[in-house]
Amino acid sequence: MPSGVAPKSHKLRGAVLIVLLVVVVVLAVDPSARNRATSYANRIRYDIVPSYSMVPLKSAVASGGCNPAVLANNDTVYWYTRSTRDAPQSLTMTISPNFKGTIGVIAFTPLQAPLVVPSGSAAPAPYVIRIVSQPLGTVVTSSLDDPPKFLKVDITNVNRTELVIQAINTDSGAGLGSCAETGVVLWERKT
Repeated sequence: MPSGVAPKSHKLRGAVLIVLLVVVVVLAVDPSARNRATSYANRIRYDIVPSYSMVPLKSAVASGGCNPAVLANNDTVYWYTRSTRDAPQSLTMTISPNFKGTIGVIAFTPLQAPLVVPSGSAAPAPYVIRIVSQPLGTVVTSSLDDPPKFLKVDITNVNRTELVIQAINTDSGAGLGSCAETGVVLWERKT
């Protein structure tokens, strides 16, 4: 091994250790520097691996579907839909007044059909939806999967009191009069 390699690596390690020691001392002595460093590190962490919490709801009302929407645990809605050939349908979710955050994602999870689906027919789960947020009327149109499966719809920068989700199209193979159940949850992205 050449004679100059070992001393350079020792000098580099020594310099890195001195820089780390200075950073540790500054963070230990200055609370504002520590708070800024922690905030910066959390932002990086949340960008790499985001953290979410469920948005609390005040109420949920469905129109045009098989049954009224069911609000469970103040955060999960069970939406019962029919074929959009039967009737227009929507789900209105009112957000709890205690919620002060920003909604980032809506999760849709198809569940078992509450009524028997005729043989050879698909369940009429929504697969094209329109989301209208109130009071400003921001509109997002999105396609869910067909056949439906768990899907997250990003609705960044929505900070509203109510969301209206309209079923524009349901599974085209769904029989008239059949019903499907979809779980709908609003999520706040932590920052």
